[in-house]
Amino acid sequence: MESEIKNLQKILKASPDNFQARRELAMLLLEQGFNEEAVTNLKYLLKIFPDSDEMWFNLGIAYEKLKKKDEAIDAYRHAVAIKQDEDYSYNLGSVLIEQKNYQDALTEFLKVNKTSPEDENTIFNIGLCYFHLKDYNKALDYFLEAIELDRYDVYAYFYAGYIYKEQGLTNFAIENYKRVIEISPDYSWAYFNLGAISYENGNLDEASEYLKKTLFYNPMDVSAYQILAKIYVTKGNDSDALDTLLEGIEKTQNNGDLCYDAACLFKRIGDEDSRQKYLNLALENKLSLTYPVETLKREAAR
Repeated sequence: MESEIKNLQKILKASPDNFQARRELAMLLLEQGFNEEAVTNLKYLLKIFPDSDEMWFNLGIAYEKLKKKDEAIDAYRHAVAIKQDEDYSYNLGSVLIEQKNYQDALTEFLKVNKTSPEDENTIFNIGLCYFHLKDYNKALDYFLEAIELDRYDVYAYFYAGYIYKEQGLTNFAIENYKRVIEISPDYSWAYFNLGAISYENGNLDEASEYLKKTLFYNPMDVSAYQILAKIYVTKGNDSDALDTLLEGIEKTQNNGDLCYDAACLFKRIGDEDSRQKYLNLALENKLSLTYPVETLKREAAR
């Protein structure tokens, strides 16, 4: 493959206007991961052939690989404007989702859905767009359709579970989250959501088990540490609550919220020096602090 690239570069050095050779070179460069070089050659060609939908599409792919999302979107939009094509719309929709432009992404995925009504990935993405647009009923319809097409779509089950929980259909939510775990046993968010449901329902032992599983797979989950600590406090076990918070502080590298929670717990057990220490540590980590900073400052001053 390298010899082919070198040969094409040699041809272009002798004849820069050999457009066929340049196109072949651009495709080879893109295929081999030389994305910057591919962009250079594609942009050169597009000055000569500005109506080439294929070149705009490949330019979008190259920009996407370079993580230049705005440029990728612009290139894909050019391709779609020239020719309506499933691949063009799908790629454009995918990058628009990454950029949180869910309305425009939905437009593109609905185009794909018209010509490929049973493409499971497209159906899931339509559901995802509706989900982020807060149209949960439509989102759920598409997630359930995605599950019909692929019984192992872990993400469709997860989002369906979330919507059921929002709608107060807890049993359906639990059923979907458990299905997530069956398919993907290390999916920490599913364990967390099951733990949160159990906690809300007063099933503290069950909640503890789910939250411990959450932290086993994701030791950075701040909310899991917080709820688990609350469970220990509810059970009158301040020592385990404190151990949980201190472990979370260590694993998350001094998360501000966990530091403040620890300060409050130290106050509860009467350890003023430790309270002050973790209160100050919380203030030093404001970026991860959701509690009001001014309130903490007043507490520290006192």
